[in-house]
Amino acid sequence: MTGERIAGIGAFAVVVAGVAIGFAAIGPPQHMRTIELDHRRVENLQSIERSIHDAGVPRGSAVATAPPRSRASWPRDPATGQPYEYHRDSATRYRLCAVFALPSDTDSVTSFAAGWRHGAGRTCYRLDSRGEAQDPPETGTSTTATTTVTR
Repeated sequence: MTGERIAGIGAFAVVVAGVAIGFAAIGPPQHMRTIELDHRRVENLQSIERSIHDAGVPRGSAVATAPPRSRASWPRDPATGQPYEYHRDSATRYRLCAVFALPSDTDSVTSFAAGWRHGAGRTCYRLDSRGEAQDPPETGTSTTATTTVTR
């Protein structure tokens, strides 16, 4: 074997090792895509929350059911295209629900915004149109049960 051939094999081995270390550090591309989809779901729910609060609903007044026109403009789940669930619980309290692929504590790249942690599966966030402080969030990791997070 010539020196050039040995150097080429060595360079190739370094590249393969670098790719392997990269996948070990951040995960395979599909895993990163799943994390990104969950991030987008949280961002979408935050956007819906803002749209409900900014839709001219005075603090402390009833949220009722959101007008159909505004609900039609709400973002949808980035993977399924389905609308997020909206449930009115009282005059000022409501829930927004989404189905997440992974629990938020498995995300080692970035952290989720405070109050928006979730388990894998269906998670509902209890929200208040008055903007009052809520109980600390409850976290769960069940893939079959609904996790309800109070914000």
